[in-house]
Amino acid sequence: MRKLSIKQKLLAVFITIITLVLIDGASTFYIEKKISDLTTETIELHNETILLKSRLIDHITWMNQLLETIIEKNEFKGQTDPTKCAFGEWYYSFKKSDDYLSIDQSRKKLIDDMENYHTKLHASAVNIKESDSTNEALAIYKSDTKPNVIKLQSIFNSYIIAINTIMEADESDLEKLQKIASIIKIIIIFTAISISAILSIIIIRSIMKSFRLFSTGFDKVSKGDLTTTIDDSRNDEFGLLAGSFNSFVEEIRGVVNEILDMSAQLASSSEELASTSLSFSENAQSQAASSEEVTATIEEISAGMDGVSVSAQQQAARLNDLVTIREKLNKNVQDMKTRINSTLKQSETIADKAKSGEASLNSMDTSIQKIGESSGEVTNIVQIINDISDKINLLSLNAAIEAARAGDSGRGFAVVADEISKLADQTATSIKDIDRLIKANDVEIQNGLINVKSTVDIISVIIDGVGEISRMMHSINDAMSEQVEINEKANNEMQQIKQRSDEIKHSSEEQKIATEEIAKSIADISHITQTTASGAEEMTANAEEIAGMADRLKARVDYFHV
Repeated sequence: MRKLSIKQKLLAVFITIITLVLIDGASTFYIEKKISDLTTETIELHNETILLKSRLIDHITWMNQLLETIIEKNEFKGQTDPTKCAFGEWYYSFKKSDDYLSIDQSRKKLIDDMENYHTKLHASAVNIKESDSTNEALAIYKSDTKPNVIKLQSIFNSYIIAINTIMEADESDLEKLQKIASIIKIIIIFTAISISAILSIIIIRSIMKSFRLFSTGFDKVSKGDLTTTIDDSRNDEFGLLAGSFNSFVEEIRGVVNEILDMSAQLASSSEELASTSLSFSENAQSQAASSEEVTATIEEISAGMDGVSVSAQQQAARLNDLVTIREKLNKNVQDMKTRINSTLKQSETIADKAKSGEASLNSMDTSIQKIGESSGEVTNIVQIINDISDKINLLSLNAAIEAARAGDSGRGFAVVADEISKLADQTATSIKDIDRLIKANDVEIQNGLINVKSTVDIISVIIDGVGEISRMMHSINDAMSEQVEINEKANNEMQQIKQRSDEIKHSSEEQKIATEEIAKSIADISHITQTTASGAEEMTANAEEIAGMADRLKARVDYFHV
């Protein structure tokens, strides 16, 4: 148990109690099940006893009714079939059930014997009903009916006694089971209480022992003994707590040792601080005097910087004006260059279009020459057609002559020859008109050729002039490009000069501001130096006070034993 933690011990107690409760529940469930089975069996046997007694009473009543009918000579209306009476129905149903198979042999024998006497009893009733006289019926009643009822009653009683015996045994078993259940419950409760008490005592003793150890350790620590440790070899929570306590005391011991060392160093440092403070106070007084001299010198430098700053501002303003003029000039040059480039592009475009016009005129000249050649060929064709027309006229004349020779038979041919002659005349007239038009067209073509050649010559002269203008514009453009580059370089130089002038201006302003700040800072330093001198005196007093505090701290720390 010493190796177990408190959590594990409590868990063991809990598991033990749960186990005992489960055992108690299981045993109680088993016993209650047995009691329930026995109770059910007892109730069933009791019901069976009541049933048999009821059926026996029914048969006795049946027998009395049979006797009354004999005496009164009435017809018997009772059941004579042994299988259809109330007992018979139960009897044969019971013998076919599983309950019959589960009963003991003695009860089976009694059940089997009931059938014989029960059958004879009902058979006697049939014989009585069939008898011829009252005496015969009474004789059958005395010899068969009554003895069978008595015998059947005896078997019923024997069977009921057997059932009662079983019921008494079941009741005895019930009492035993109830006693066993009570005993088991008492044992489990006692065991649970005992185990819980024992484990609780062990856990409480372990906790109290740990509390005593911790109480002793804390008491020693409270008295300044930092060498105290608590046994942390236990595996429970108190072992972990003891380890934490030992670590805490170890840390406190280290801190106290450091405080002791620091208090000694603090005492030594406070003495050195007092000495240094005295020296620092003397140096501060000397530095204050030097600061006043430096302040006067800085003020003279500041007055000179004012003049430099004014000159730098004037120079910067003039440079700004010069830069503005150069920028305007550069802009004009750029505009001129742009216009020259535009003019150059337009002259090149005109030259290109003039060359295209020259090519078109050359092509037109070639086309007109071809038209002239075609006109000559057409003239030749017209001459050929004219010759053909003359031949047709000659043929028509010959045809007219032959028609005149033929007389009446050639009149139709003469008409055709006359029409051909007219057609030939019309063709000749048309050919003359065509020839006249072709000659007029040829004259116009020749004139067009002369004009085209003249136009080509003029355009060639224009193209040469445009080319010369283009070359001159290129030359001007190159010159303007060089001028633009020179202007850009000049502008860059001016910008650099302006930038440097601005830098000089800003530097002079910054130097002026810096000089003023230095003068102010020197004044502040002088004031601070004086303040430092007075502070050094206070520091000397504080150093002495710190030395006293270090002594008191050491005295307090000496309370602890490390």
